[in-house]
Amino acid sequence: MNKFRILLLGTSESGKTTLFNQARIVMGAGYPPELAARMRSVLIANVIVGAKTILDAADMFDRTFTDPQAQSAADLVLNAEATNDLSEDLAHAIITLWDDEDFRAIWDQRSNFQLQDDWDELAEKLRAYPAWGGPDWTPSQEDLLQCRTHSIGIEEEEFLRSKWGVKVRLIDVGGLRGERRKWTPYFEGVDLIIFVVSISEYDQVLAEDQTKNRLQESLELFNEIANAKWSSKSNILILFNKVDVLRDKLLSQHIPLNVSGLFADAPKCNGYQNDPEKAERFLSNAIRWFHTRFLAECRDTKFVLVQVASAVHTEQVDNIFRVVGEIILRRNLHGSRYLR
Repeated sequence: MNKFRILLLGTSESGKTTLFNQARIVMGAGYPPELAARMRSVLIANVIVGAKTILDAADMFDRTFTDPQAQSAADLVLNAEATNDLSEDLAHAIITLWDDEDFRAIWDQRSNFQLQDDWDELAEKLRAYPAWGGPDWTPSQEDLLQCRTHSIGIEEEEFLRSKWGVKVRLIDVGGLRGERRKWTPYFEGVDLIIFVVSISEYDQVLAEDQTKNRLQESLELFNEIANAKWSSKSNILILFNKVDVLRDKLLSQHIPLNVSGLFADAPKCNGYQNDPEKAERFLSNAIRWFHTRFLAECRDTKFVLVQVASAVHTEQVDNIFRVVGEIILRRNLHGSRYLR
Protein backbone atom coordinates (compact mmCIF):
# COMPACT_ATOMS: atom_id res chain seq x y z
CA MET A 1 0.00 0.00 0.00
CA ASN A 2 1.27 3.46 -0.90
CA LYS A 3 2.37 5.87 1.81
CA PHE A 4 1.28 9.49 2.02
CA ARG A 5 3.56 11.70 4.08
CA ILE A 6 2.09 14.71 5.90
CA LEU A 7 4.34 17.20 7.65
CA LEU A 8 2.86 19.50 10.32
CA LEU A 9 4.67 22.84 10.40
CA GLY A 10 4.11 26.15 12.12
CA THR A 11 5.44 28.35 14.88
CA SER A 12 5.39 27.45 18.56
CA GLU A 13 1.92 27.63 20.19
CA SER A 14 0.17 27.40 16.81
CA GLY A 15 -1.66 24.20 17.75
CA LYS A 16 0.30 21.66 15.68
CA THR A 17 0.58 19.14 18.48
CA THR A 18 -3.13 19.44 19.30
CA LEU A 19 -3.85 18.64 15.64
CA PHE A 20 -1.46 15.68 15.81
CA ASN A 21 -3.22 14.36 18.91
CA GLN A 22 -6.62 14.87 17.29
CA ALA A 23 -5.43 12.74 14.36
CA ARG A 24 -4.97 9.91 16.85
CA ILE A 25 -8.66 10.27 17.69
CA VAL A 26 -10.19 10.70 14.21
CA MET A 27 -7.84 8.32 12.31
CA GLY A 28 -6.43 6.05 14.99
CA ALA A 29 -7.33 4.37 18.27
CA GLY A 30 -7.17 7.48 20.43
CA TYR A 31 -4.62 8.32 23.09
CA PRO A 32 -2.38 5.48 24.33
CA PRO A 33 -3.17 4.83 28.04
CA GLU A 34 0.45 5.51 29.04
CA LEU A 35 0.26 8.96 27.42
CA ALA A 36 -2.87 9.84 29.42
CA ALA A 37 -1.10 8.92 32.65
CA ARG A 38 1.94 11.00 31.70
CA MET A 39 -0.12 14.02 30.68
CA ARG A 40 -1.97 14.12 34.01
CA SER A 41 1.01 15.76 35.71
CA VAL A 42 1.46 18.14 32.76
CA LEU A 43 -2.16 19.34 33.07
CA ILE A 44 -1.70 19.97 36.79
CA ALA A 45 1.48 21.90 36.02
CA ASN A 46 -0.42 23.90 33.36
CA VAL A 47 -2.96 24.99 36.00
CA ILE A 48 -0.36 25.94 38.62
CA VAL A 49 2.09 27.63 36.24
CA GLY A 50 -0.74 29.59 34.59
CA ALA A 51 -1.92 30.94 37.97
CA LYS A 52 1.66 31.90 38.85
CA THR A 53 2.12 33.60 35.48
CA ILE A 54 -0.92 35.80 36.08
CA LEU A 55 0.29 36.65 39.60
CA ASP A 56 3.76 37.49 38.29
CA ALA A 57 2.15 39.91 35.83
CA ALA A 58 0.55 41.90 38.69
CA ASP A 59 3.64 44.12 38.99
CA MET A 60 3.47 44.87 35.26
CA PHE A 61 0.06 46.49 35.76
CA ASP A 62 0.76 47.84 39.27
CA ARG A 63 -2.05 45.67 40.63
CA THR A 64 -2.51 44.58 44.26
CA PHE A 65 -5.18 42.46 45.91
CA THR A 66 -7.74 44.33 47.98
CA ASP A 67 -9.30 41.13 49.37
CA PRO A 68 -7.17 39.59 52.17
CA GLN A 69 -8.37 36.08 51.20
CA ALA A 70 -7.16 36.61 47.64
CA GLN A 71 -3.79 37.86 48.91
CA SER A 72 -3.42 34.76 51.10
CA ALA A 73 -4.34 32.58 48.13
CA ALA A 74 -1.78 34.40 46.00
CA ASP A 75 0.95 33.82 48.58
CA LEU A 76 0.12 30.10 48.70
CA VAL A 77 0.16 29.73 44.90
CA LEU A 78 3.41 31.68 44.48
CA ASN A 79 5.14 29.44 47.00
CA ALA A 80 3.76 26.22 45.50
CA GLU A 81 5.78 23.87 43.33
CA ALA A 82 4.47 22.51 40.02
CA THR A 83 4.27 18.90 41.20
CA ASN A 84 2.44 15.78 40.01
CA ASP A 85 -0.26 16.25 42.65
CA LEU A 86 -2.60 19.10 43.39
CA SER A 87 -3.46 19.51 47.06
CA GLU A 88 -6.92 20.56 48.18
CA ASP A 89 -5.54 23.80 49.66
CA LEU A 90 -3.78 24.73 46.42
CA ALA A 91 -6.83 23.89 44.30
CA HIS A 92 -9.05 26.07 46.49
CA ALA A 93 -6.48 28.89 46.42
CA ILE A 94 -6.51 28.93 42.61
CA ILE A 95 -10.33 28.95 42.58
CA THR A 96 -10.33 31.80 45.12
CA LEU A 97 -8.04 33.80 42.83
CA TRP A 98 -10.10 33.00 39.73
CA ASP A 99 -13.16 34.45 41.51
CA ASP A 100 -11.29 37.61 42.57
CA GLU A 101 -11.84 40.86 40.63
CA ASP A 102 -8.20 41.99 40.86
CA PHE A 103 -6.94 38.64 39.56
CA ARG A 104 -9.47 38.77 36.69
CA ALA A 105 -8.34 42.29 35.83
CA ILE A 106 -4.79 40.99 35.35
CA TRP A 107 -6.07 38.03 33.33
CA ASP A 108 -7.94 40.48 31.07
CA GLN A 109 -4.51 41.84 30.03
CA ARG A 110 -3.23 38.36 29.10
CA SER A 111 -2.23 39.32 25.55
CA ASN A 112 0.61 41.31 27.19
CA PHE A 113 2.25 38.24 28.72
CA GLN A 114 2.72 34.54 27.91
CA LEU A 115 -0.30 32.53 29.07
CA GLN A 116 -1.96 29.37 27.79
CA ASP A 117 -4.99 30.36 25.67
CA ASP A 118 -7.50 28.18 27.50
CA TRP A 119 -6.13 28.49 31.02
CA ASP A 120 -9.50 29.90 32.11
CA GLU A 121 -11.19 26.64 31.06
CA LEU A 122 -8.79 24.65 33.21
CA ALA A 123 -9.50 26.99 36.14
CA GLU A 124 -13.23 26.42 35.70
CA LYS A 125 -12.73 22.65 35.63
CA LEU A 126 -10.83 22.93 38.91
CA ARG A 127 -14.12 23.85 40.62
CA ALA A 128 -14.97 20.13 40.45
CA TYR A 129 -11.92 19.18 42.58
CA PRO A 130 -11.23 16.40 43.57
CA ALA A 131 -13.26 14.85 40.70
CA TRP A 132 -11.05 16.96 38.42
CA GLY A 133 -7.40 17.32 39.48
CA GLY A 134 -7.67 15.18 42.61
CA PRO A 135 -5.59 12.10 43.57
CA ASP A 136 -7.92 9.64 41.78
CA TRP A 137 -8.59 11.79 38.71
CA THR A 138 -7.85 10.43 35.24
CA PRO A 139 -7.82 13.03 32.44
CA SER A 140 -10.51 12.71 29.78
CA GLN A 141 -9.83 12.91 26.07
CA GLU A 142 -11.00 16.53 26.15
CA ASP A 143 -8.59 17.28 29.01
CA LEU A 144 -5.69 15.80 27.08
CA LEU A 145 -6.39 18.05 24.11
CA GLN A 146 -5.96 21.04 26.44
CA CYS A 147 -2.58 19.82 27.68
CA ARG A 148 0.18 22.28 26.72
CA THR A 149 3.82 21.36 26.25
CA HIS A 150 6.42 22.75 23.86
CA SER A 151 7.03 20.24 21.06
CA ILE A 152 10.65 19.10 21.37
CA GLY A 153 12.09 16.90 18.66
CA ILE A 154 10.04 14.85 16.21
CA GLU A 155 6.90 12.77 16.73
CA GLU A 156 5.56 10.43 14.05
CA GLU A 157 2.56 8.14 13.72
CA GLU A 158 1.20 5.98 10.92
CA PHE A 159 -2.49 5.48 10.16
CA LEU A 160 -3.98 2.92 7.76
CA ARG A 161 -6.69 4.55 5.62
CA SER A 162 -8.06 1.81 3.35
CA LYS A 163 -10.73 4.03 1.79
CA TRP A 164 -7.99 6.42 0.66
CA GLY A 165 -5.78 3.56 -0.49
CA VAL A 166 -2.79 4.71 1.56
CA LYS A 167 -0.98 4.57 4.85
CA VAL A 168 -0.80 8.10 6.18
CA ARG A 169 2.43 8.99 7.93
CA LEU A 170 1.93 12.09 10.06
CA ILE A 171 5.01 13.95 11.31
CA ASP A 172 4.95 16.68 13.98
CA VAL A 173 8.07 18.76 14.57
CA GLY A 174 8.86 21.36 17.23
CA GLY A 175 7.90 24.93 16.35
CA LEU A 176 10.29 26.89 18.56
CA ARG A 177 13.03 28.64 16.58
CA GLY A 178 15.70 26.42 18.10
CA GLU A 179 13.82 23.29 16.99
CA ARG A 180 13.44 24.25 13.32
CA ARG A 181 16.93 23.13 12.32
CA LYS A 182 15.68 19.58 12.97
CA TRP A 183 13.05 19.88 10.22
CA THR A 184 15.41 19.45 7.25
CA PRO A 185 15.69 15.61 7.19
CA TYR A 186 11.90 15.34 6.97
CA PHE A 187 11.40 17.63 3.98
CA GLU A 188 12.21 15.12 1.25
CA GLY A 189 9.27 13.21 -0.21
CA VAL A 190 6.57 15.10 1.67
CA ASP A 191 3.19 14.89 -0.10
CA LEU A 192 1.30 17.42 2.01
CA ILE A 193 2.40 20.22 4.33
CA ILE A 194 -0.19 21.32 6.87
CA PHE A 195 0.94 24.75 7.99
CA VAL A 196 -0.84 25.64 11.23
CA VAL A 197 -1.44 29.31 12.02
CA SER A 198 -2.87 30.60 15.29
CA ILE A 199 -4.84 33.53 13.88
CA SER A 200 -5.65 34.73 17.40
CA GLU A 201 -2.01 35.70 18.08
CA TYR A 202 -1.94 38.94 16.10
CA ASP A 203 -1.53 40.89 19.36
CA GLN A 204 1.12 38.68 21.00
CA VAL A 205 4.89 38.25 20.86
CA LEU A 206 7.02 35.11 20.76
CA ALA A 207 8.00 33.49 24.04
CA GLU A 208 11.56 33.11 22.69
CA ASP A 209 11.77 36.67 21.30
CA GLN A 210 9.73 39.34 23.10
CA THR A 211 10.33 41.80 20.24
CA LYS A 212 8.75 39.63 17.53
CA ASN A 213 5.02 39.63 16.79
CA ARG A 214 3.71 36.06 16.52
CA LEU A 215 1.60 36.64 13.41
CA GLN A 216 4.50 38.36 11.63
CA GLU A 217 6.74 35.41 12.51
CA SER A 218 4.15 33.01 11.09
CA LEU A 219 3.86 34.98 7.84
CA GLU A 220 7.63 35.04 7.39
CA LEU A 221 8.00 31.33 8.17
CA PHE A 222 5.21 30.47 5.73
CA ASN A 223 6.89 32.53 3.02
CA GLU A 224 10.11 30.61 3.60
CA ILE A 225 8.38 27.20 3.46
CA ALA A 226 5.92 27.86 0.61
CA ASN A 227 8.62 29.15 -1.73
CA ALA A 228 11.37 26.69 -0.83
CA LYS A 229 12.74 24.32 -3.46
CA TRP A 230 12.03 21.26 -1.28
CA SER A 231 8.27 22.08 -1.08
CA SER A 232 7.83 22.61 -4.84
CA LYS A 233 6.29 19.15 -5.30
CA SER A 234 4.12 19.21 -2.17
CA ASN A 235 0.57 20.35 -1.64
CA ILE A 236 0.08 22.87 1.17
CA LEU A 237 -2.94 23.15 3.43
CA ILE A 238 -2.97 26.28 5.59
CA LEU A 239 -4.99 25.70 8.74
CA PHE A 240 -6.16 28.89 10.42
CA ASN A 241 -6.45 27.63 13.99
CA LYS A 242 -7.95 29.05 17.20
CA VAL A 243 -10.79 30.85 15.42
CA ASP A 244 -12.78 30.67 18.68
CA VAL A 245 -10.04 32.66 20.47
CA LEU A 246 -9.98 35.13 17.56
CA ARG A 247 -13.74 35.61 17.92
CA ASP A 248 -13.33 36.38 21.62
CA LYS A 249 -10.52 38.88 21.05
CA LEU A 250 -12.28 40.73 18.24
CA LEU A 251 -15.92 40.63 19.33
CA SER A 252 -15.69 40.51 23.14
CA GLN A 253 -12.34 42.07 24.08
CA HIS A 254 -12.36 44.44 21.05
CA ILE A 255 -8.61 44.12 20.44
CA PRO A 256 -7.92 45.65 16.99
CA LEU A 257 -6.18 43.50 14.38
CA ASN A 258 -3.62 46.29 13.96
CA VAL A 259 -2.96 46.78 17.67
CA SER A 260 0.73 46.03 17.00
CA GLY A 261 0.94 48.69 14.27
CA LEU A 262 2.25 46.04 11.84
CA PHE A 263 -0.96 45.37 9.91
CA ALA A 264 -2.28 48.69 8.65
CA ASP A 265 -4.31 46.97 5.90
CA ALA A 266 -6.33 44.92 8.42
CA PRO A 267 -10.10 45.51 8.75
CA LYS A 268 -11.01 48.04 11.45
CA CYS A 269 -13.13 46.77 14.34
CA ASN A 270 -15.67 49.49 15.03
CA GLY A 271 -19.39 50.07 14.75
CA TYR A 272 -20.53 46.52 15.50
CA GLN A 273 -20.60 46.35 19.32
CA ASN A 274 -24.41 46.35 19.52
CA ASP A 275 -25.10 44.72 16.16
CA PRO A 276 -24.56 40.91 16.09
CA GLU A 277 -25.00 40.77 12.31
CA LYS A 278 -22.30 43.40 11.75
CA ALA A 279 -20.07 41.61 14.27
CA GLU A 280 -20.28 38.33 12.35
CA ARG A 281 -19.62 40.17 9.10
CA PHE A 282 -16.54 41.80 10.61
CA LEU A 283 -15.25 38.41 11.81
CA SER A 284 -15.71 37.00 8.29
CA ASN A 285 -13.86 39.99 6.83
CA ALA A 286 -11.03 39.44 9.33
CA ILE A 287 -10.67 35.78 8.32
CA ARG A 288 -10.67 36.77 4.63
CA TRP A 289 -7.89 39.25 5.43
CA PHE A 290 -5.79 36.46 6.98
CA HIS A 291 -6.51 34.37 3.87
CA THR A 292 -5.31 37.17 1.56
CA ARG A 293 -2.20 37.94 3.63
CA PHE A 294 -0.97 34.34 3.67
CA LEU A 295 -1.69 33.57 0.01
CA ALA A 296 0.21 36.74 -0.87
CA GLU A 297 3.32 35.05 0.56
CA CYS A 298 3.17 32.27 -2.10
CA ARG A 299 4.62 32.59 -5.57
CA ASP A 300 2.22 29.87 -6.77
CA THR A 301 -1.15 29.34 -5.08
CA LYS A 302 -2.46 26.54 -7.34
CA PHE A 303 -1.26 23.94 -4.84
CA VAL A 304 -2.42 25.75 -1.69
CA LEU A 305 -5.70 25.26 0.17
CA VAL A 306 -6.97 27.17 3.24
CA GLN A 307 -9.17 25.78 6.03
CA VAL A 308 -10.44 27.40 9.25
CA ALA A 309 -10.97 25.48 12.50
CA SER A 310 -10.34 25.21 16.21
CA ALA A 311 -8.09 22.20 16.68
CA VAL A 312 -9.47 21.47 20.15
CA HIS A 313 -12.84 20.56 18.58
CA THR A 314 -12.72 16.98 17.29
CA GLU A 315 -15.58 17.37 14.80
CA GLN A 316 -13.82 20.31 13.13
CA VAL A 317 -10.55 18.37 12.88
CA ASP A 318 -12.48 15.43 11.43
CA ASN A 319 -13.60 17.77 8.63
CA ILE A 320 -9.98 18.83 8.06
CA PHE A 321 -8.90 15.22 7.55
CA ARG A 322 -11.82 14.65 5.19
CA VAL A 323 -10.32 17.41 3.07
CA VAL A 324 -6.95 15.67 3.36
CA GLY A 325 -8.64 12.48 2.10
CA GLU A 326 -9.97 14.36 -0.92
CA ILE A 327 -6.45 15.63 -1.69
CA ILE A 328 -5.09 12.08 -1.47
CA LEU A 329 -7.83 10.64 -3.70
CA ARG A 330 -7.30 13.40 -6.28
CA ARG A 331 -3.60 12.64 -6.45
CA ASN A 332 -4.13 8.86 -6.54
CA LEU A 333 -6.92 8.82 -9.12
CA HIS A 334 -5.99 11.73 -11.34
CA GLY A 335 -2.33 12.36 -10.59
CA SER A 336 -3.22 16.00 -9.98
CA ARG A 337 -1.76 18.32 -7.37
CA TYR A 338 -3.99 21.24 -8.34
CA LEU A 339 -6.13 22.45 -5.43
CA ARG A 340 -7.36 25.73 -6.88
